[in-house]
Amino acid sequence: MAWYCESGILNVEAEDAAAASYDDHFFLENVLLKPGTNEWLNQVHEEIFQPEQPIIDTHHHLWDKPSPMWGRYILSDLWGDTGSGHNVVKTVFVECHSAYKESGPEHLRPVGETEYVVQVARESANDSTRAIISGIVGHADLTSDNHNLQEVLAEHEAAGKGLFRGIRHAGPSDQTGTLTNAGRGYPSPYGRTDFRDGVRLLGRL
Repeated sequence: MAWYCESGILNVEAEDAAAASYDDHFFLENVLLKPGTNEWLNQVHEEIFQPEQPIIDTHHHLWDKPSPMWGRYILSDLWGDTGSGHNVVKTVFVECHSAYKESGPEHLRPVGETEYVVQVARESANDSTRAIISGIVGHADLTSDNHNLQEVLAEHEAAGKGLFRGIRHAGPSDQTGTLTNAGRGYPSPYGRTDFRDGVRLLGRL
């Protein structure tokens, strides 16, 4: 039977349970707490350290349409986290396959995510007492040919309205089928010539 755990998907049979890590046991004992729910989030409460120190949260996501693993996470949820005691004044959104375009050229569909986050960022800027989304890191397939890559980067730049800051092309690889977060079912592209050519092009723009 497969269970969600801290390390991804843990396949646990009765005789294997003793070999599971402490974090895995903790999660198995609380398996009804679905990731993304308030009950799940409320298991951990951080001590507020230097509450006056201004902080920029450099990596968060947003999902208006619920993510299969993490559920829905919108501006009110972000503000709930950034306003929990620390002085988070700005944030940077990092791509998470959210709000992609559902039609049009495949290589341009990630631009829908940038368009969506710009709208949320504008909303966040309306309240100066809360964290403002001040940067966007989008997605582009860096293994694409130069024409497609230049086109999608230009579209991100235009859609970002001054907030677009860069690209994340995730590379962790898992071909065992045991991970659901970060792992991909294909080899990491980072050693490929076309990927490195894409990184060079990105660096020149």
